[in-house]
Amino acid sequence: MIQLKTKLLATDKTAIVNTFCIKILKGSKSRIAILGEVILICVNSINIKKHILLKPRFQKKFKVGSIHRGLVVRTKKKFFENKRFMN
Repeated sequence: MIQLKTKLLATDKTAIVNTFCIKILKGSKSRIAILGEVILICVNSINIKKHILLKPRFQKKFKVGSIHRGLVVRTKKKFFENKRFMN
């Protein structure tokens, strides 16, 4: 379960390491994102060694402070929804 200003670890090939959640993109006024939902993230730090290996167009796109969309694929905490166990 991810709320606003939650620190996150990115798992992708763009050399982004640490991010934090800015907004949860959902139709209603939900404050918590669960698995499979899209969120807006802001980049806090990048891995310099991997960043140098990227193509120049991606180096311009992925910088510290840039805003991107992200998909929630893993969470540490398990939660219950409608009395069903979800992971």
